[in-house]
Amino acid sequence: MIIPTLMYHSVDKESEDYLTVSYEMFRQHIIYLASNYDVLHIRDAFALTETKITEQRAIPVVITFDDAFLDNYSFALPVLEEYAVKAVFFVPAAYIGKDNRWDHKAYRIARHMGVSELKELHLLGHEIGNHSLTHQRITKLFHKEIVYEYTEANRILAEITGETPRFFAYPYGAADSISSEISGKHFLAGFTTVREGAFDWNSDRSRIRRIYVSPADKPEDLVQKILCYSKGMQHD
Repeated sequence: MIIPTLMYHSVDKESEDYLTVSYEMFRQHIIYLASNYDVLHIRDAFALTETKITEQRAIPVVITFDDAFLDNYSFALPVLEEYAVKAVFFVPAAYIGKDNRWDHKAYRIARHMGVSELKELHLLGHEIGNHSLTHQRITKLFHKEIVYEYTEANRILAEITGETPRFFAYPYGAADSISSEISGKHFLAGFTTVREGAFDWNSDRSRIRRIYVSPADKPEDLVQKILCYSKGMQHD
């Protein structure tokens, strides 16, 4: 089953770079998606792939956020809660409560959510996912290093939420046969980015492809991306 999966990073007052969607645009996205699609909690989406249901009242969509920036809590969360939409927040566990100076290509210095924000998200019913420990490119690591990135992040996040993460997003969206095989042993599903991976969740659950949301995307642009994705069209 193909379930279009949107990938956000930052939501802030204004868009300052290619990863930051403005608050007003994000609000337009959520209003439109909640009105026209079946925006599912990731666990419900995953359960749907386990059923033999072939017809949906609307196209199912999942919303994800990478890197767990504090602006997700400040700007995105109020909108999500207002429209009863649940998302997945993929957390690089070593940087909880810190800023993104670890990223030598960062366009701006931004803080990641701390323990209290992650706990609140969890209590509100949002999913806390694993985005590795230190946000390294997993495909460049040795087997034991990959396992440590997965398991140590799981340990830290489980201490915060009381639950071991079920879902994983590859840093930089890159996965290979080794990292995805290991991912399959620790998570129900692993998510890549916009240039690689499976559209159909049942064909390769360790490498599910996502849709990059641009700051310039209006609701009608998201519609076009979702429709193309739903047809399994290969684009960057």
